[in-house]
Amino acid sequence: MKLTIPNIFNQKVRGLCGNSNGNSADDFETPTGTRVARGADFGRSWVVDDGQCIEPPALTVPPKILCGDVICQAGTKCQIGNGQPTCVEVSEANCQVSGFPPYFKTFDGKFFGFQAPCTYTLAETYHNDTNLPGFRIKIAYQNEDNTKIINPTLEITDPSQNKKTKNNKLTKVNNEILKKRAKISSFEHFVIIKIDFGLIL
Repeated sequence: MKLTIPNIFNQKVRGLCGNSNGNSADDFETPTGTRVARGADFGRSWVVDDGQCIEPPALTVPPKILCGDVICQAGTKCQIGNGQPTCVEVSEANCQVSGFPPYFKTFDGKFFGFQAPCTYTLAETYHNDTNLPGFRIKIAYQNEDNTKIINPTLEITDPSQNKKTKNNKLTKVNNEILKKRAKISSFEHFVIIKIDFGLIL
């Protein structure tokens, strides 16, 4: 699964996808603002409802260091050019989730993994800008009858109407406001949802 956000949300998001500020060193920030070192601790901090969760075993994800100690400003990312790290401007940020147990790549490029069937906040807006829409994407990992399922939920807050809209099934859009704001493309093995403010899931 891949989540793309436009750069207007840089430093205005949080969750398992990080904060999209160009600095992967601070991506493991919990909802309380505390930074943790381990991916399992970070993942557990973003549990939506821990009543059904199973304690995860530790997973090791090999580090992928491309840029060393280079820290880029918001709206830029580190990229290797001519063998040297440099900060380049970006117009969007991508977060990826793959495999089961899940492995993550944050908006700022930090890799981590942990395993615990539960529901988590993948990304949500975290800002006071009334001109920007808000969103929250939750993902539920389930292991039922040896079938591994990832079930995303998308919520959008429309600042102009001060209403929250939800889409619990990626293949069906039920809410009238979401229908007006979303373009859904179905393919054989995946679905792409594009929201009018630039979010792509």
